[in-house]
Amino acid sequence: MKRILFLLAMLPIFIFTECSSEDEKPLRPSTYTLFWEFRSVEPVTDVIVFEYNSSGDKIANKRLTECEVGAIETFQANDKVVKVKICILMNSKNNWVQNVYYLDEGKNINIYLDEDVLIGSDEP
Repeated sequence: MKRILFLLAMLPIFIFTECSSEDEKPLRPSTYTLFWEFRSVEPVTDVIVFEYNSSGDKIANKRLTECEVGAIETFQANDKVVKVKICILMNSKNNWVQNVYYLDEGKNINIYLDEDVLIGSDEP
């Protein structure tokens, strides 16, 4: 009799307990689109987008090599990326866009690079 009561008492625990694998939903990839409208006197060789995780570690990078006015490029971010920083290479000199762009899971953000973007020699 004690065994039956014990099993009846434990039954709700087994019925209402979910597996941990069902709790974990897959991450939806984030994307970002670069709109290149930057007009520079100096030639731009590359634009490098550095991807960072929540700890601030660089975990990936993407490169835009067609730096002509009107160029548009969409990138899919690494799963763990929460923010991106952009470096523009002009005459072998690093010029950092002073904005940091934060990504939302499963969404796209548009990044417009034009003359209004603040650029400096130090990483933001």
